[in-house]
Amino acid sequence: MVSLTIDQDNGTFHIQNADGNDAITICEGYFACDQLDSTTLIIITRIAVAPQDHEQLYDILSYIGKVFIESYTNKVFLRLPSTFDGQIDMNVLNFNEKVPSLMTVKKIDLKFVNDDMVPYGHEKYALISDKHIALNHSEELLTLMNVEAYWANSWTGTQMRNRIESASAIAVILDRTTNLACGFGRLFMVKENGDEEISTFGYLSDICVQSNYQRQGLGRMIVNSLIGAYLSSTINLKETDASLTLLCTNRGSGGAGVASQLYQKFGFEFINLIKNAVAVFGYAKALEPFGICDLKTLCFMSDRDVNPINALQGYKTLCSFPSRISNVFEKAFFQLKIDRETTTLSTDPTDNEQSSSSSEDEEIV
Repeated sequence: MVSLTIDQDNGTFHIQNADGNDAITICEGYFACDQLDSTTLIIITRIAVAPQDHEQLYDILSYIGKVFIESYTNKVFLRLPSTFDGQIDMNVLNFNEKVPSLMTVKKIDLKFVNDDMVPYGHEKYALISDKHIALNHSEELLTLMNVEAYWANSWTGTQMRNRIESASAIAVILDRTTNLACGFGRLFMVKENGDEEISTFGYLSDICVQSNYQRQGLGRMIVNSLIGAYLSSTINLKETDASLTLLCTNRGSGGAGVASQLYQKFGFEFINLIKNAVAVFGYAKALEPFGICDLKTLCFMSDRDVNPINALQGYKTLCSFPSRISNVFEKAFFQLKIDRETTTLSTDPTDNEQSSSSSEDEEIV
């Protein structure tokens, strides 16, 4: 029997094999929760499992993901020690199928331009990383995210300001002509608090550019700025493991390969394609990769099948109304009365009036 203990104050956790009085620690590490983005980043610093022990490794990763999702957030990203890089047979482990849009890159493979403003000119756009200045543009940023980012269409002004303040780093693009914000992105990080060596794990999110400003390299400026912030925050530290990750959208104007091409220019690759090159893993509630974070905003209908059960795993059931889908259609759509014998429309005015009256009484919203 194993148990996971979380020290929220120090941002640490450990898993023990609790057999009587001889408890043995089999896994430990650091974590940081970004409650606003419903994301937890985890660095596993020690794990008493060999890379080739796929069954036990899968059980531990799944257990960690399940506990943190139930306790804190909808998404969990884990970084194993770099000694696991290239050592796990992902075809056997088959873990990252849970989050197919996950992309990652190791620090040594990052492609960063020291001054990315040069190709586009300082005179047209301003790149802002100061949170106090960004907060002055929070209303513009809220409008930008509500309109352009499908995952942020219900954000409030308070949520926008909190996302700016809680980030490890932010990047805002201002149009100098109008002095209005036209792009945004944020970085969230977790660090191992070691004395001599340190591990870091970062997550890029909320990267968005206003539609009429796209195709001008502004998305590249945002990503480059966030990468620069990540690198500068660890410049004086001796790192053993360092990597970045993100979820690549497949919806909106940034979908259809546009966003992935941008991230690949900086060294990011889909974790499913690079297999075991980087030991980063993602665990999310089933609907999270599709941008559905709050079931209160979701309304759906399905025939009898296991798909709704699979899609809603990890969520608590609020209510359920079983019904044959044919009954739903019968109530939801107006149907002309048909003479079953002749299969022709009834010409009886009374019938038509009755049908018309029925449809008005049963208004479906």
